[in-house]
Amino acid sequence: MNTKPFLQELQPYFTKDFIKNLEISLFTVPMGGDFPADFNYKQHFVIKQQTSDRVTVETAQASYLNTALFITVEAKKENGNWKIDKYHYEKPANFTDKDKQHTLITKEKAEIIVKEYLHGDEKEIDSITAGKGNTYYINAFVKMNTRQKIGTSIKMDSTSGEIQSLMQVNS
Repeated sequence: MNTKPFLQELQPYFTKDFIKNLEISLFTVPMGGDFPADFNYKQHFVIKQQTSDRVTVETAQASYLNTALFITVEAKKENGNWKIDKYHYEKPANFTDKDKQHTLITKEKAEIIVKEYLHGDEKEIDSITAGKGNTYYINAFVKMNTRQKIGTSIKMDSTSGEIQSLMQVNS
């Protein structure tokens, strides 16, 4: 298979090292699964590290199975242009297992976690409902501008605050 045209299309956006280390055999037509679906950086966007020639950010997106995924992107300057150098995603459980405790967090603490998790100037928690087991179901809105709100439904582990799944809807 001739991959040269594909790899050339990546050059403006990805570093030479990133492209060189791609495993082309893994590129197939996705049929669903736990990998990022739509990107909306306004939901959750945290700058983890930043220098004059490198930046690492974390964002969270819904997967094709509507589970939450944390995505870490590292970009660096290459020949004066910002390009993606590393890209990694994981389910939130992989980030929060060490943080799990055996006590329930309060609904107030759940609200704080969600407001920190969502990215935007105006965030509104519509409802927090205790579900079966150690689960909170949270409905929230983020005002993007005067004409647009993004609704988010979140399933949270009420022992750790781990966001187990999310679904986003533009309104």
